[in-house]
Amino acid sequence: MTASQANKNYTLIKDKVKDLHLSTVCEEAKCPNLSECWSRGTATFMLMGDTCTRACQFCSVNTGNPNGWLDKEEPKR
Repeated sequence: MTASQANKNYTLIKDKVKDLHLSTVCEEAKCPNLSECWSRGTATFMLMGDTCTRACQFCSVNTGNPNGWLDKEEPKR
């Protein structure tokens, strides 16, 4: 893959995530490999919002109980 194509892939993923108001593990966990994955055109999406109930020690994702709050529009995006 050329650097130009990698940059296009990264920009496409970044714009889609922002435009569709989606949460990715990549961003929420502050993954150091985000640009590598997005440049290949891949991203790991979080379902049901940006809060995780697991609280893994190595992860930076917000943890807690979403208290039943779910974005009912998320599946459409």
